[in-house]
Order: sequence, then structure tokens, then C-alpha cells
Amino acid sequence: MGYIIKEVKDNFKRYKFSNQVCIWSITMTMLIIGMFLLFAINLQMVINDLKGSVEIVAFLKGGVNSRRVSQLKAKIKKIKNVKSVYYSSPEDALIEFTRDSDLKKQIEFIGENPLPASFGIHLNIESAELMAQAAREIGKFDSIDEVRYGREEVNSIIKFVNTVKFGGLVLVVILGVMTMTIIGYTIHLAVHLRGQEIRVMKLVGATSWFIRMPFLVEGIMQGCAGGVLSAGLLYVVYRIVLTKIEGIEFLPVLYIAVIVAAGVILGLAGNLLGIENHLKERGAL
Repeated sequence: MGYIIKEVKDNFKRYKFSNQVCIWSITMTMLIIGMFLLFAINLQMVINDLKGSVEIVAFLKGGVNSRRVSQLKAKIKKIKNVKSVYYSSPEDALIEFTRDSDLKKQIEFIGENPLPASFGIHLNIESAELMAQAAREIGKFDSIDEVRYGREEVNSIIKFVNTVKFGGLVLVVILGVMTMTIIGYTIHLAVHLRGQEIRVMKLVGATSWFIRMPFLVEGIMQGCAGGVLSAGLLYVVYRIVLTKIEGIEFLPVLYIAVIVAAGVILGLAGNLLGIENHLKERGAL
């Protein structure tokens, strides 16, 4: 263990440039991924608000008494995924519509209130299909004249979310592969410079894993440094954005821990890739 620690310490001094390349490669990769996560979390908050604003409106037939209204409301609440139900009388609807001056003039021209009573229904849903299913069930009730809901709006929201998630996954994979390749190539060059030293170690009986260990420890340290740096830079970006856009949230502590852990994994994998390539080329495995 003492030898490994000494080797790692000496390597960081002797190969500053290669270590800096590895650390900053990990830092920039994890920073971009962290920015995507930051965007995704705040986007999800906006989407949840949008979903909450989408509702089913069920219009009642004329002449429905208050007792029947209560019965219908109770039945609608029992439907799966229904979050809340509120009743709007013709008078309530008239007050709402007459806030628009043009609509108010049209209603005054008619001379009577043409608006029906209705139920506004909010759902806990993740797809337009579930909303359509709930709308069909509500439409089967007696005294319900017509059911309307924003199917297109819900579809647009869900498609946008799925596109962002897929794009983010592709981005993470591409950045991860690029970073591992850069680190692997950099470490391969560093190991090549130490080829004579490694050959001597093999001649005196050092095992392949004994040779690998300093590089793997370096990878862990590079990854940890890159992960911590990326988290710090991400917080700086967050504070700058916060001055322009109010109400955005920073990543939870768990996400920060995942970013640092992912940096460690990238550093470890990149160093392992570099040393393995060198040992295979030299037939040292």
C-alpha cells in the first residue's frame, strides 16, 4: 500500500499535464451532464404545473337539480386518477365569461344566460390515453351532455418530456464514451513513457494487478477531483442563472453525490482502459 501511495504521489508530480487533461475532461463532462439534470429538474416542475392546469370539463344537461349534482360529483371522484372535482353553475360560468368585454356584449345581445352548468375535473395522469379513458367514463353518466378536454395539449406535453429524456440519455452516453476515450488515450501515453519501468517490474516478478493499482488509484482521484470541480462550477452557473430567472431549484444533494460518483467511475474506467491497452500491446498481461 505504501508503494502505491508513493507511486500515485510521484505520478501526479511527474505527469501534471496528463493528470490535468484527465481531470478537466471529467469536469467538463460532468458539468454538462449536471447542467442537463438541472434543466430537466426545473423543466419537470414546469411540466407538473402545466399538467395541473389541464382539465376535463363535463357539461351538464339542463334542469339538473342540486341533489343530482352532488350524486354526479361523488361518482366522478371515484373514477381512477381523478384528483379533484369542482362544480360551476350557469351563474358562475356567466360571471367568468363576462370578464371578457367581447363575450359580455354577445351574451347581452342574446338577452339570457346560454351557458350550462359544468364540472371541472383535474386528474393525476401521465398520458393522454388515461385522460381519454376518464373522459369516456364521465361521458357515460346520465345528465352529462358533453365532455371536453385538452387532448392535444396533453399529447404535446408528454411528447416534449419524452424527447428531452431521450435526448439527455443520448447526450450522457456520448459524453461518457468521449471522456473515457480521452482519458484512456492520455493514460496510454503516460504509461508508454513508463514502459521501461513496467518491464523492469515484470522482470522482478510484479503481477499485472500490482502494476495496475497505482493507475487505478490515480483514476479514482482524478474522477473525484473532476466530480467535485464540476459540482462547484455547476453551482456557480446556477447562481448566475438565478439572477436572470427566479424560482429555479438547484440539484438535490443525492444528485450531486451521483455526479461525483459518476466522475470517479469515468476516471477509473478511463485509467483501466489505458493501462489495459498498453499491457496488451506489450504482452504484459
